[in-house]
Amino acid sequence: MHLGIYLWLFLSPFLSGFFFVGCWALIGPQEVRGPLGGVLTVQCWYGRGYENYIKYWCRGTTSTSCLVVVTTGSEAMVKHDRVSIKDIHTFCTFIVTMKNLTEGDSGTYWCGIDRLGWDLMFPVKANVLPGKSLHESSLIFTGLSLHTDLCWNKGCEL
Repeated sequence: MHLGIYLWLFLSPFLSGFFFVGCWALIGPQEVRGPLGGVLTVQCWYGRGYENYIKYWCRGTTSTSCLVVVTTGSEAMVKHDRVSIKDIHTFCTFIVTMKNLTEGDSGTYWCGIDRLGWDLMFPVKANVLPGKSLHESSLIFTGLSLHTDLCWNKGCEL
């Protein structure tokens, strides 16, 4: 078999939403890490057509028990306590920033898009690294490189 076919077979479950907006129209990092007392930034991407929908960041172990942290319906940055969210329609992305991280901030969060019927949601596991200073630890993203290449090469045409 040709290498391209192997690659397609491996990646097709992950790519299906990039071509069919109704399936996987929202994606983000599987896991993010940040230093105690530091800043954590999460970037979530969505398909064309969702630019004017309300985006949110919430915390909970399941999507049904999720408590909304911040919401926005425009490109204006919205801040709530130590958390902010900014939607960038041009790049089909929204960015969430959590500041002054505590150990209690570790857990499961969700990037979300509010839709009629059911919301689009993507789980993100956040880990705050205890005992690390801001200079000893860096932000680590996993599960992003494939989508960022597709987004930039295809102009966010999901």
